Amino acid sequence: MFTIIKHSNNSQYSFRLFHRQSGAAFIVLISMLVLTSTVLVLGQVSRNQHIIGREANTTAQLQSARDALLGYALSQQPPGVLPCPDTDGDGDADSTGGACDAVAALLPFRTLGLDRLMDASGTSLWYAVDPIYAVGSAPFNSSRLSNLNVNDTPVAFVLMAPGETLNGQVRPSGNLTPSNFFEGASGDTDTYRYEQQASDDNNDRLLPYFSGAYWALIENSVVLPTAVATLVNYASVCGAYPWAATFNSASLESVNSLQQGGLPVDSSTASNASVCSANLVLPSWFHDHWAAIIQYSMCQNAQGQCLLVTGDESASTAAIVIAPGIAIAGQSRPSSLLSQYFENVNQLTINQFLYRSIKNHDGSVNDVLHYLP
Repeated sequence: MFTIIKHSNNSQYSFRLFHRQSGAAFIVLISMLVLTSTVLVLGQVSRNQHIIGREANTTAQLQSARDALLGYALSQQPPGVLPCPDTDGDGDADSTGGACDAVAALLPFRTLGLDRLMDASGTSLWYAVDPIYAVGSAPFNSSRLSNLNVNDTPVAFVLMAPGETLNGQVRPSGNLTPSNFFEGASGDTDTYRYEQQASDDNNDRLLPYFSGAYWALIENSVVLPTAVATLVNYASVCGAYPWAATFNSASLESVNSLQQGGLPVDSSTASNASVCSANLVLPSWFHDHWAAIIQYSMCQNAQGQCLLVTGDESASTAAIVIAPGIAIAGQSRPSSLLSQYFENVNQLTINQFLYRSIKNHDGSVNDVLHYLP
């Protein structure tokens, strides 16, 4: 015999109500978890955006300082001379007896025509330069390598953003002890050597300007345009380009029939045999610092555009000037040999030359070449 048990309507209602309430609670729980996750994610995004914003601000300040330093260097005589660091915080470059008071200190923002530049932590930017680059004693050109380096690579200068204090650093007013601003090699007593890295123990931001790029900029923007303008003016007066001089000789005078060598800055003879009293008139800084290491090649009028340019550009031309860039591996300067200054076909006495744009310079070719009509 079976016994039928009947559930009351109230029991069924309670059962349905329980499940409805449980479902609602589950939905509320899920909603709370989603909301919490969203808040955490948005918080992390906001924090990341804040960090990115601070980094962007520091980068912009460093780049402004870099551009001002390059503008300063391009306007100096001789070109390439940089200011000394600021050792007392007044914004002016500090030197004594023609020598910098320090290799590394604050950026001399007033000397550069800037307002004070600071990183995202509110700390003033620092600047390091080899003092020989702030003096510019002759000969001051691309053969003069800086002793300053970042990650063991020579630099013309390096800009530094210290960031927040780490590991017990203190920054009392007027105290420019590097270890209170920088970590690792950048903060030790060797002010000529710096490291580019970022970690929990190193928050320094460095912006170096490497020597190869620095001198290529000076050569391409000031040195060679000055030589080209002078040669063009000479040709317009004398009716032809002058004979070349012996490369890197004590006296840079035209040698009859010599078509490849150095610029004849001491005495120039027109290659068309005309009696022309004009000489190459160049600024004293060019004569004293650059003339000996500039290669010059030319065509006689009857030869037309006898020189062939290949590489990143192709052209036929009647005259060429080449600046050597910094010495690469295997080159030793000073020297009377083209091979100690120039690379590839540019070191040979032939009528073919290699043009390599600055952005394509490397460890095998870094000559800067300009060609004339």
